[in-house]
Amino acid sequence: MDQNRRTQSADPKKKNQKKSLGIEVRKYMSQAGLTKSRLAIRSELEPSYIWQLVNDRIQSPSVGKLVKLCLALQLSKRESKRLLSIANRSFSPIKPQEKVYQKIIEMYYNSGTRATVHDEMWLEEAYDELQKYGLEDFS
Repeated sequence: MDQNRRTQSADPKKKNQKKSLGIEVRKYMSQAGLTKSRLAIRSELEPSYIWQLVNDRIQSPSVGKLVKLCLALQLSKRESKRLLSIANRSFSPIKPQEKVYQKIIEMYYNSGTRATVHDEMWLEEAYDELQKYGLEDFS
């Protein structure tokens, strides 16, 4: 009976645990060897935005900003989907822009580059992909 009671008390705790976007971003930053400042530069996002994000002050970042983070952190497509999932976002199968985002993440990850998000070598290909769908930028 005591064992059953322990099991019951552990289950609600597990159910209520929510992944923190900030913790996940910090984990990927650590793996990539990036500081908040370097992540801001690589992602072309404001340093204050990065600070707010890693401190869980931003609840609903846009998919476009999350894609910039995924690229800057050099995440795989799977890791990128996980990060979006934690932020309660996902790539919409009906939005052409988000299909392009997925393709760009794959292109960037597969290239093995350690460049910044705005590196001209791969960015030209990324913008070509966006323009194929009449899109101009990550939004």
